[in-house]
Amino acid sequence: MLDNSYYYYGTIKKIVAVFGTLFNNIHTGKVIAGKLTAVTRVPLAYGPKEQCLARIRQNTIDQKETEIAVKVPRMSFEITSISYDSAAKLNRLNQEIVNTNTTNANKNYYWQTVPYVIGMQLSIYARTQDDALQIFEQIIPSFPPEYSVTVVDLAVPGTNTIVPIILTGTTFSDDYEGDFQTSRRTLIYTLDFNIKVQFASQTNTSAVIKNVDVNFLNTAAVTRAFPLDKINVQLGDMANDTPDAFTTVTTFGFT
Repeated sequence: MLDNSYYYYGTIKKIVAVFGTLFNNIHTGKVIAGKLTAVTRVPLAYGPKEQCLARIRQNTIDQKETEIAVKVPRMSFEITSISYDSAAKLNRLNQEIVNTNTTNANKNYYWQTVPYVIGMQLSIYARTQDDALQIFEQIIPSFPPEYSVTVVDLAVPGTNTIVPIILTGTTFSDDYEGDFQTSRRTLIYTLDFNIKVQFASQTNTSAVIKNVDVNFLNTAAVTRAFPLDKINVQLGDMANDTPDAFTTVTTFGFT
């Protein structure tokens, strides 16, 4: 059944890269005597939330004098779900032309893409509320609650796909490991997103239709004999016409 030749567009990998790029330029700073100082870029990495928390806690518990603790504030993100988007389903027999075939005689096409929703979770870690809120308030104004980006070559090569990224909810927790005297506080803000993605099958190649004949018949006749009339439409220069510069010749009647 699934006898396709090999193809791989790296759609999910591209979505992860696009999502991370949105948040890789967040900064925090401190205001001292009315002046903004110590502006630093917040580190961002892909990985499970629990793994980042484990690293922070491990540095807190086992840290030696010569070791440096994991820097906070920091952020991490991960995929939490991949589900079919039935509300965005279209006719699977639709075709889309892609301009990756340079010949005029043939064009590449692919069948209707399949819609999915990828759940993504962004976690913010900080020691103080001020640091956490600085990061949080730089993010949420861009999602009211949807932010769309255009991704090149996402579905298949030669396409531009608009990808909506929707903020669906936020949560907050105050994490302690151990007692209050010896442990370090970790504030965690969690933002959940849904990303609408289209997955495409492999591309196919088909000849371009350059000559069309339309015959008009008398449908009321008992027997359908010779056509009553005819229209012929063809490209004016079948050897040199291109999709951007072409001519057509229309002929009415029989010649």
